[in-house]
Amino acid sequence: MTNAVDKIVTSTPVQFQKPKSKLKKVLIVIGVIILLVAVLFGYFMFQGVKEGPIVERQVTLFLQYISDNNFEAAYDLTSSTLQNVQTFDEFKKVFSMLEAHYSGFNSQRKTGFKIEQMVGKPTLYHYSGLIEYTDGDQGNVRATLVKENDEWKIQTIHVNISIERFENSKIIGDNRYIEITDINHLKDESLIEILENDISVCDKLLDQKSREMCYADVAGTRQNLSICDKIQNQERKNACYRIVAEAKQDLSICDKILDQPEKTYCYLSIAVIKKDLSICNKISDQLMRDLCRSSISN
Repeated sequence: MTNAVDKIVTSTPVQFQKPKSKLKKVLIVIGVIILLVAVLFGYFMFQGVKEGPIVERQVTLFLQYISDNNFEAAYDLTSSTLQNVQTFDEFKKVFSMLEAHYSGFNSQRKTGFKIEQMVGKPTLYHYSGLIEYTDGDQGNVRATLVKENDEWKIQTIHVNISIERFENSKIIGDNRYIEITDINHLKDESLIEILENDISVCDKLLDQKSREMCYADVAGTRQNLSICDKIQNQERKNACYRIVAEAKQDLSICDKILDQPEKTYCYLSIAVIKKDLSICNKISDQLMRDLCRSSISN
């Protein structure tokens, strides 16, 4: 008789492998990404701070040269890309028309920057600064510089000034919306058309803000409300409505304005232009209504 114990078959125990934690892997990957982003951010910040004084000097020199009508020296500070699309004569003609923006330049200081580096493309330095003029006025400058042969060159630049400074200047025509990036794509004859309020030239402007400011100016000059419909930004569209309303002295256009302060200013302007006290009654704000009446009475 066989012993029951002899029937027991022995076998090697199964070894179960402990599964690796997916969550741990994900956390490691996220940690590496965060570390890389932090390193890159720190590097670009370091580069921005390190290169800042050099870039600031280049922008200052450019502004000073244009203010002094030293266009050759200013042109030498521009990038090869800009010079390939714009001759010196075109460059000189453009900046000769921007007297209010550059004349009387005194100084400028950096207010912000951003370094842009993409694989296979040159390094870009996006610069912003505050301008001081000799008469006490202030303006803002935005510029993009590109590194060429270890030297920062102006690729685009835009100076923004107050409407008061622009209107007080001796410039003939309205060109406050012209930017060098837009001018790169325009010919000499187009610059004349801008000053003659040719809507087709507005369409050629690449920057949306510049393009829509151009539309508003042309709409006012032509007293053509339909041009305002080409403007997407609501704030600028409201301004366009007001400009046309003032040009046509048409209160019904003011009613199309969605922004209440802009609408109030529209009513006030037309009331003063027409010297009509009854228009002041359309202003809901008591202080502005009183201002409207006193402006006409005086």
